[in-house]
Amino acid sequence: SITCTDMSDGDVKLKSSSGKIKLSNISFGDFDAHTSYGSIVSGELNGRSIKLHSGSGNIGLTNSSANTTNLSTSYGRITCRQITTNNITAKSGSGNLDITFSDSTPDEIVADLVTSYGSIEFAAPQNFAGQIDLSTSYGSIRTDRPITISGEISKKKLKGTIGEGNGKLHMQTGSGTINLI
Repeated sequence: SITCTDMSDGDVKLKSSSGKIKLSNISFGDFDAHTSYGSIVSGELNGRSIKLHSGSGNIGLTNSSANTTNLSTSYGRITCRQITTNNITAKSGSGNLDITFSDSTPDEIVADLVTSYGSIEFAAPQNFAGQIDLSTSYGSIRTDRPITISGEISKKKLKGTIGEGNGKLHMQTGSGTINLI
């Protein structure tokens, strides 16, 4: 396993074949952490880009900030709390996605969230404005946000716009519920 705390400056690249990666209080340019088998637990990461990948394990990211955030796991859930980013990609082969942003996240965020088997809970910035494209094969879609719907109305797919901005939300699950908060 790998544990890193209180680091700053430069780019960071970490790789573990088997073991947990724990990260805290790190400032950087680009950050890339990869583990084949194990979870990634991280907090207070700040830089240009964050890329976290686990072949088999959960990913947790809290109180962190980057222009782009890319999170992926083949088997596990992804949980984010109080993150600030302009662009987020979160993908899980089998696990829930649960994402909450800080108040500093731009209203026109670009988000691409995909899980094959799991639910998606997404608390978009309060004043999000832009296009949405939500779909589930086996599950339902829920939101209380005012949406101008375009195209066909369905329980399994929801396309439309919220407000008049350039943000983009794409959320897709093969089996699970999507909740846009």
